[in-house]
Amino acid sequence: MIARRIPMRNASKSRVVRLAKYLEDKKSSSRVQDVTITGCYSPDVEGAALEMMAVQAENRQAKSDKTYHLIISFREGERPNRDTIAAIENRFCENLGYGEHQRISVLHGDTENLHLHVAINKIHPETLRIHEPYYDYKTLARTCSQLEKEYGLAVDNHTSRNRGRQSVATSMERAGGLESLTGWIQRNCLSELKNAKNWKEFHQVCHKNGISLRERGNGFVFVSDKIHVKASSVDRELSKKNLEMKLGFFKKNYEKIIMPSKVYRKKPLFLGYEKLWHSYQDEQAKSSKILLHEDRPTFDSAVNDFKLRNLLIRQMTSGRINKMILYHLSKKKLHQQVRKDQWMDWLRETAKEKTHPLSGEALTYLRSGKTSGQENSYISGELKIPFETPEVVTRKGTRIFTGSIREHDGRILIPKDPTLQDIRSLKDFSAKHFGRITVHGDMKLKELLEVAERSPQTISKNQSKARDRDTGMEF
Repeated sequence: MIARRIPMRNASKSRVVRLAKYLEDKKSSSRVQDVTITGCYSPDVEGAALEMMAVQAENRQAKSDKTYHLIISFREGERPNRDTIAAIENRFCENLGYGEHQRISVLHGDTENLHLHVAINKIHPETLRIHEPYYDYKTLARTCSQLEKEYGLAVDNHTSRNRGRQSVATSMERAGGLESLTGWIQRNCLSELKNAKNWKEFHQVCHKNGISLRERGNGFVFVSDKIHVKASSVDRELSKKNLEMKLGFFKKNYEKIIMPSKVYRKKPLFLGYEKLWHSYQDEQAKSSKILLHEDRPTFDSAVNDFKLRNLLIRQMTSGRINKMILYHLSKKKLHQQVRKDQWMDWLRETAKEKTHPLSGEALTYLRSGKTSGQENSYISGELKIPFETPEVVTRKGTRIFTGSIREHDGRILIPKDPTLQDIRSLKDFSAKHFGRITVHGDMKLKELLEVAERSPQTISKNQSKARDRDTGMEF
């Protein structure tokens, strides 16, 4: 089990109504599995969010964000019952000091890991004071360890190996599916940059790799075309302080620029998918062309709305901070109106559409380098009827069908401690699509399957043959 806080450093993210809307968005039948509201009179999420917003408005002194967004994620295959999840949620809130605060809890099941979102009002409903738990990451780690022992959950490492910008850059690269400039520098020329004896050698290494080092603010940035990253995010030894201690005061490079032998280009993390990447770029260029030419009225309307909003902000709003926040929200709305699909979103949608010519290749890419489903019990067999269109394709390439049936690499994944209804649904789905079926799991799971076989709602005992094997059980 892993618990972490999602930073909400600006007013837009801190809006509890917006967060609640995202949490309750039912993009598929498997997404929202349970909703719990604590400390509010309203029984629905929207009403509870408005109540929380009203309480937050009563505190005018607090300048920081007023919403605490907590995510509790369980190990892949673990599906605790609702009473256990409720007890876990209460323990976290109590340990963080939010036991008496309003909160909205939504359980999501549309990824490999069952996870609980908790939107907590940091303003106490009676005292109207804001509560900020200091060193909350230590509290979260300690609570995770306690709960894993109490409820027999899989043990995870709760000590972060990387902190700060390095960890953020790595996470973004993994989530986006594209090679970042930070990662590219680390893999291609980090050792050479560290070994440079003076600024001349350092700049030569930079130019050879198509990047340049520039001063920005109180630090350094690496620049490649229009993309720039903080030097310290690549490695702490490349921070301005550390570099100047080693090489002396910064010296700009005035020598003739040599032709680079390598240049950073944004591309997929995994090799061999050039056709997929070019198709994505072509579709994005085509959609931009349609938006700018064939669908010009929609584009012009969005731009005109953006200009009108900015005019009203300039004329009717006072205060530099207020204007900055409103300008940011205005620009973000424009981006949403004319936005393009990101690479990972495009891959998931392409893998979901069976009629798309690159559907299989997109699914293969999502599953590249991933280990989803390898530790779970599963059902396998000879496919006789192709799978229908899934409701969701996750970032790891797991396809989720109606009824929360999950498939990965031809395996129907079985959750840990499945209920009788889960077993029946899995057997019905497997019997529909597979010929001979093999169940891979422990004896307890096989016993559950035998119980399900005797149920009149599933395959009858006369229609199935059960025999134990080292590799599984066929029926």
